[in-house]
Amino acid sequence: MKKALIVVLAGMLAFGAGLGTMAWFSDEVVSENNQFTAGTLELSKENVEFNLGEIIGNMAPGDVSEEATIEILNDGSLDLAWFGKFVVEGDEELLDVIYIDSMKMEFLDEDGEYWEPTDHFIKDGRGHGEYPRAYNNMADASGINVVTLNQWLGNGAMVPQVDYENMGALKPGNSYRLSFVLGFHESACNDYQNKQLDIAYKVNATQVREGALEVLFDDGDVSIHYGWFMDQIDKQ
Repeated sequence: MKKALIVVLAGMLAFGAGLGTMAWFSDEVVSENNQFTAGTLELSKENVEFNLGEIIGNMAPGDVSEEATIEILNDGSLDLAWFGKFVVEGDEELLDVIYIDSMKMEFLDEDGEYWEPTDHFIKDGRGHGEYPRAYNNMADASGINVVTLNQWLGNGAMVPQVDYENMGALKPGNSYRLSFVLGFHESACNDYQNKQLDIAYKVNATQVREGALEVLFDDGDVSIHYGWFMDQIDKQ
């Protein structure tokens, strides 16, 4: 059974001005382990947590997981820019033998129609599609010729300014869908028995404004991507 999580980015995606200051409203949502839920993130309120589910459970070397899907939906009234990344907890040794067997992106409008072609960019553990080089470089560096989680996490291929792996922009009503399958590499030995790894997906979002992008993260300025975000909005 395909597992899915919908992260809804909604509500107070706006900016406020008063008393001579301007505040960009932004927030984050984090999926965590054990079970799936869905809900609404209002970007001016406290963080909301979403459960993604335990992806690695009772797996043996050579096994692959079920496909999991994360959908980021702009349910608000303004254009938004978002950044996403995986967060893992548990036995970190597994990061060297758990790999991304398949990963693809889909881009949907409010009617469910595609506004950008589907990008199946990792297949059979390696780069696939129009731009495979960065993913093949990760696979080659892993030591087992596939894109391991250790190589993927914070890879900087798309957002080198901060340790996020994905980013995008959405008009109101539109959504981004990330689907992936994880594998437990066949080379894993008995040392990995009874190990556990929980995986979460974290999303930060803000307005498609240069000022908002400049202050979204404490450890990096992502406003350099403003032009790319605007190009994405124009496609929709």
